[in-house]
Amino acid sequence: MAATAPIHPAEKSEEIHQLNSREMPIEVDSQPLRHKYSKESLEITKDILRFTDIGLIFFAGIVAQFVTIPHLPIDLWASHLRDILTAAVIAPLALHRCGLYRDESFRTTAGAIRSSFYGCVVLALIGLLFGLSVRGLDRSSWPWLTIWFSGSLALIAGTRLFMSRIIGNLIRNGDLSDRVAIVGGGPLADRLVDHLASLHVLNPSRCPIEVVGIFDDRSGRLPETCGFVRGTLDDLIELGKAGDFNRVLLTLPWSAETRLLDIRNRLQALSVDVSLCPDGIAFAIQPPRRSVFGDLPFYSIAQRPMRRWGLVGKRAEDIVLALLALAFFGPMMGLIAVAIKLDSVGPALFRQRRHGFNNLEIDVLKFRTMRTDAADHSGGQQTRRGDSRITRIGGILRSTSLDELPQLLNVLMGHMSLVGPRPHPIGMKTKNLLCHEIVESYAHRHRVKPGITGWAQVNGFRGATTEPEHLIGRIEHDLFYIENWSVWLDLKIMFMTIKCLIATENAF
Repeated sequence: MAATAPIHPAEKSEEIHQLNSREMPIEVDSQPLRHKYSKESLEITKDILRFTDIGLIFFAGIVAQFVTIPHLPIDLWASHLRDILTAAVIAPLALHRCGLYRDESFRTTAGAIRSSFYGCVVLALIGLLFGLSVRGLDRSSWPWLTIWFSGSLALIAGTRLFMSRIIGNLIRNGDLSDRVAIVGGGPLADRLVDHLASLHVLNPSRCPIEVVGIFDDRSGRLPETCGFVRGTLDDLIELGKAGDFNRVLLTLPWSAETRLLDIRNRLQALSVDVSLCPDGIAFAIQPPRRSVFGDLPFYSIAQRPMRRWGLVGKRAEDIVLALLALAFFGPMMGLIAVAIKLDSVGPALFRQRRHGFNNLEIDVLKFRTMRTDAADHSGGQQTRRGDSRITRIGGILRSTSLDELPQLLNVLMGHMSLVGPRPHPIGMKTKNLLCHEIVESYAHRHRVKPGITGWAQVNGFRGATTEPEHLIGRIEHDLFYIENWSVWLDLKIMFMTIKCLIATENAF
């Protein structure tokens, strides 16, 4: 069965004409992206609205209570407060069922007013039924209910009208769009590009989808009539390192099992979602999860390990705990810097290029533990027990892991996290082989930010990797952490790290 979802024809936009110009060079722009927000930002906005609605309903009820105080018997105050709290609790569920957190509820003025009125009416009916079933409603409560209902409707509709205005401005200014890359040139890719470009034309209120390009290692085999291929898969990965898109769509035949598996494996070096456009029989990958993107069905074969509130929580955890750690260790770090300067000639800090998030290279800070003339900036020569390059103070710092303390600054700068796979030097070798030459999935560990400590380190994979088995075990633990990440796992690793610092057999 070779079924492809119907793609409605539409006139190509000017952007798509430029994409198909066949003279467009591949460029990797390291500057900040013009598009600051994606559809995922809207999903976070919806979650914020859920909490906002609770506060608005509670606020409207309290205001109505104070306005009607002169007309309310004292014995009704407590029961009204109970009704307000009950409504605030059930509001998110009721409003969700009424569609107040769908895109249409805050994309257009009409949608905002319609959904808000419908949701508030349903919520009021639920409140009336609750009140009647518990105690009945006194006539003196009707003015309070009327003011409460009107106030809640005005506030909820107002927030959505405000959101629709902001979202509309972002879309018109080009600051809100879903940026995607397509892998696999050919007729299906061309039709998909045209269709995705037409969706915003047919419905201007929806989040536009911007195709950054079509990428294919076999562009020379494509007919001249096919759309322009912007570059190879390597070019795509370079763009992905800069965060130029957050989703990859594969328009390849499902029967190309080996090629699809290879592409998926290479793309998992990036923290992006990878989806397969249905175009034939299934292939030997784990049963894929079906998703909808731009109103077409796709099958997810790789996903970002962290998204939405997971990213927010992870970053908040890093900032708060890193600031606390710096406040605690700050005086000690100053003393360590003085000791290093007195012990040997050279700077107190050492910078080394290492692999970071999305396989980008970052400068990782450490206290200098080796002689300046013997420093290994590439990391090609791993440290050995009794290494003559290590200074007296350096030996103490390395055995206690105090040399890693400056990486708290890397965390605050956003290059690293407190917990994650340890960043390896660019030229690190095991048995004269680079890491990716030993473990094919090595780059998969770069889908999250590297950490000061990690799951591998607290499970015995600390220090130098002198044997391939050591590296393989470390990567397996890193990938386990990525697939099972949670705030609780991070806290567990931090507590386990304290215990591991006492044992110094692998620290030298």
